[in-house]
Amino acid sequence: MLFALLVQYHAAIPHIYKYKVAATAPSSTGGSPSSSSASIMQTGIFLTSKSLSYVIPCQLALSQLPGSALAALVGWAIGTAYRRDLLPYASQWRVPGWLVGEKRDDSTREGFEGLRRRLEGEREAGAGQATGILAAQGQGAPRRRTLGMLIAEQFRGVGGGSGTGG
Repeated sequence: MLFALLVQYHAAIPHIYKYKVAATAPSSTGGSPSSSSASIMQTGIFLTSKSLSYVIPCQLALSQLPGSALAALVGWAIGTAYRRDLLPYASQWRVPGWLVGEKRDDSTREGFEGLRRRLEGEREAGAGQATGILAAQGQGAPRRRTLGMLIAEQFRGVGGGSGTGG
C-alpha cells in the first residue's frame, strides 16, 4: 500500500526546486558532459525537492530482496493502474470508516430526524400560521427596528440609551 500511495505522491505533488549533486565543480572549459569519458561523478546527479521522500521507501524495497522488491513493484503497479483508471470500479473503492477511526454517531442522525418530525408537526398543527417575530407583529407588538432605523435614531437622538450625559 505504501508504494501505491507513493505513485499518487509522485504524480500529484509537483517538485518545488531542482538541484545537482556532483563530486567535482563544473568545468569552465565548456566541455560537453555527454562525452564518453564523462562519468557520473563529473556530471552529477539531478535531484528535486521530493528526492529525500523516496529514500526510506527505496530502503524498504531493497531491505529483504527479492520479496520486498517484488512487493514494492506490485504496489507501484497497482498504484499506477489506479492512477490511470485501469482497475474496474476503482472510483467506488473506499476505506472503511472503522479503519480510519471514524466513530458511528447515531445521535446526530436522530437529532435531524427529530427536528424534521417536529417541524412537520408544527406545520400540520399551525396550518400555515406564522410563528415568532412575524406572528407578534400582527398582534400589535412593537415593530422590530432595522439597522437603518437604529443609525437614523442615533442622529435624531430618538430611542433609549443615547443620553447626553447630563
